Order: sequence, then C-alpha cells, then structure tokens
Amino acid sequence: MRASIAAGLAFSLLGSSAVFAGELDISRVQTLSAAAQEASEGANDDYLAGDPQKALARLRSIEKTGDAEAAFVLGNMTWVMHPAESFAWHRQALEWGGDNAAVQLELALHYTRQENCPEAVRAWRRVEAAGELQGYFPAVAAYCLLVLGQDREAFAMFALAKFGKVGKFEGLLEEIWGERPTLASFADAMAALRAGKSTDASEAMKFATALPGYDGQRARVFAVMLEASNPVAKTDPALKDLACLRPWIDDDLRRGALYRERNESYDFPDEAQRKRERASQAEALRSALDGCGFVLGEGRLPASDSLARVLLSDVMEFQLATAKELLERHGAGLKARAESEAGDVEALSLLAALQLRAEDRAGLAQSDRYGWERYRDARFAASRVAGLGAGTAEEKASVAAEARRALKDFPDSAYVLMLVLTEGDLKGEERKRALRSQVLAEFHGLTAESVLHASKSARRLVEAFVEYRDLVQADSTETGG
Repeated sequence: MRASIAAGLAFSLLGSSAVFAGELDISRVQTLSAAAQEASEGANDDYLAGDPQKALARLRSIEKTGDAEAAFVLGNMTWVMHPAESFAWHRQALEWGGDNAAVQLELALHYTRQENCPEAVRAWRRVEAAGELQGYFPAVAAYCLLVLGQDREAFAMFALAKFGKVGKFEGLLEEIWGERPTLASFADAMAALRAGKSTDASEAMKFATALPGYDGQRARVFAVMLEASNPVAKTDPALKDLACLRPWIDDDLRRGALYRERNESYDFPDEAQRKRERASQAEALRSALDGCGFVLGEGRLPASDSLARVLLSDVMEFQLATAKELLERHGAGLKARAESEAGDVEALSLLAALQLRAEDRAGLAQSDRYGWERYRDARFAASRVAGLGAGTAEEKASVAAEARRALKDFPDSAYVLMLVLTEGDLKGEERKRALRSQVLAEFHGLTAESVLHASKSARRLVEAFVEYRDLVQADSTETGG
C-alpha cells in the first residue's frame, strides 16, 4: 500500500504557504504518515492472499472521528488501491480541517477521476486561488475545462504547466485513469470467489496471470487460487488445469523466494549461474506441460485464455517452441473459440498476438477485421489500419479511407484517433475535431512510448493539445474573434 504521486506532492504543499498553517498540523501529518506506513507493513501479503479488507483494516488503526490530519493521511495512502475509501477520507479531511489547498488538490484529482468536471474545476480554482497550482497539475486541470467546452480557459491553464521529471505526469495520469492495480483487482476477485459471490475463477485468473512472474507474485496467487475454500470453485475448468501445473507453480515459488532473498542481500548470480538457472526453469516448464498435455507437441491449450497466454509466452521466451509452430498447432483452436456462438474475444486477441509474432500478415488481417466487425473492439480496428501498406498513392488512399471508417466506429479511441490524424488526410474543422478528441482520449490512455524508458509518454497528448490550440487561435485571429 503506498501514497500516490499526487498525494506525495500535496503533502509537500503543507509547508509552503500560510494557507495551511491553521488548518492541518504539519507535524501531526508527518507523525501520522509514519504511523500509517508502519501499520501498512504486510498489506502486500494481504492482497496476494486475496484479502483486501485485511489490508484496509491495518490502516484503520490510525483512524479517529474528527481528526482531519488522520483522514488526510489515510486518503493519501489509499488513493491508488482503494479510490472510494480515499475519496471519503479526503472529504472528511475537508469537513474536519476546514478549506485548504492541500485537501482541495486531492479532491480535484478525485473529481477528475470521477468525471465530475464541474466539481473538479471548482476545486482546481480553489487551489489556484491559494497560489498552489504548480508543476504539471495545471495540465490535469485543463482536461475538465476542455470537457466543459471552456477551451480558451483550458489553453491558459495548460500554459501554466511545468512538467519537470520524466514520467511523473504520465504516472499521475495512470493513477487517475488507468486500470485498477492488478494486485488489488486480484484480491477483490478472490474475495468474491471465496464468499460465493462468484463461482467463476476467470476474473481472478485474468488478474493473477497479469502479475509478474520473476519475483514469485504470480506463483503465490496461483497457490492461493488452488487453496480457495469455495467448493464450487474446485470444479472450475481453469482451476483444474491450474492444479495440474502445481509442480511448475511450486518451482516458481521457490525461484521467487530466492529472487527476494538475493535482492535483500544484494547477492546476485553471475552470467554462468543465470544461464544454468534459466535452463533449469525451462526444463521445469517443459516437464509440467508434458505432464499435463498442454501446449507442446499435440498438447491442448488450457481452458483459460489468460493461462494460455502465460504458457504460450513462457514457451516462446524459453525457446521451447517458435511462434510459427505454436500458431500451426493452436491457431485453429483459438479461431474456433473466437468464432463460437458464445464468443471469446480474448481467444481472438491471443490468436492475433501469435499471428503478429509469427509474421502471418494475412491471418492477422483476418483476425483484425473479425474483431472489428463482430466484437466492435477498437484494438483490432487500430491494428487493421496500422497493418495496411501505404507505399503507392492508391495504397495511401485506401489507408486513409480505412482510418476514417475506424474513426466513425470508434470516435473515442486514442489509437484510432492517432492513426486517422496521421493517415486520414484530415483538414480544417474535421482535423480540429479529431485533435480535440485525441487530447481527451490521450488523458485516458497514452499512446506514445518513452524513447528512454519502458513506459508510456505524454508526447502525443502535448503535441495534439498544442496543434489544436494553435488551430483554434489561428481561426480566431482570421475571424477577428
């Protein structure tokens, strides 16, 4: 459990202005923050065990009715993992501590995340009036001004932003609009499964497989799933497949524990040892797959698409089979799942991923079109447009037409908007509208990658915002507005 980027910056505001002096006791906030950090020790294990309420209970030890500083700290600590509780605590901090910019900043971020833009703008204006709207926060504040149609105010607000250290702004956007942290989502799904609110393990499996494998997290939650107390869950096909893989899970648990021990002692293996361990890991995977009759040779895919994705990825990583070999063996089965009456969009996504890795352009084009037309999924439309060749004038015209068609179907997709602005030959008002839409979509999900870091970049957001602003201002100058 950790404080958010935004909460950390809000905390730094506490000593910067007399606005805060009589409202939040700085020394108490610092003391309570240290106490909350100590209380939350072990929360990560609670999430891995699928018990999110136990993690929250650790923090409630510092909660006290009427204590604004405690509510502020608790709101900061839960901003990422428990948004609803964080919002409630920050509202209490405002009620008990009086109006102040530190809490108004946190509430502005909450209202922005909730798409409650009228309230968000009011909170942002309170922070601005206190002289504390600093760093990249004006860029976030500009979002709601755009949503409300106050474009000129948004331009002025965005101009105040100073982005500073690479990744901070992007990190805040991920906290506001990104998916709920995988570990928290797994814990919620696992708690529901245990309580009998769900008899389907697919949700828990989806989040479990998204956790990292190198440090043992994935193996730890796999073990938790297999020990679930809900008797109905024991008959779940996904869990039955997972149970067969128990030797592989146990091997990963051992490796994860070793990884953590080495990190703590700074005792890292040399290259020769890493190669031996990698070979051993590959053999453990091969043995487990052979024992269950999964993936390799004539083996089948597991019932869970999520588990299948992990196994296929690991098989390719450890060079137990190539993407082409896996596509030849499992492509037809994945296609059948995707085209079944019940439907399975994740099977289609996995098929498309294999086709991409195997450089099967014709097959990928078919999957993209099917995903676009049957499942109305913007990912496939964007992939379809991006996969078209654009060498000759005729090909460029075809790409532009397909990009425009994708925009008509998915007007709010950041990737589709990026492609249509690049390939769609948009001009005038049409281009302005698309740029405005791209800016709003980029806030919700950045499309650019950082050149130096394995992370998302806000480059396209800023570029689209600046181009949109310049076009609007140019039009205003021409019309004398």
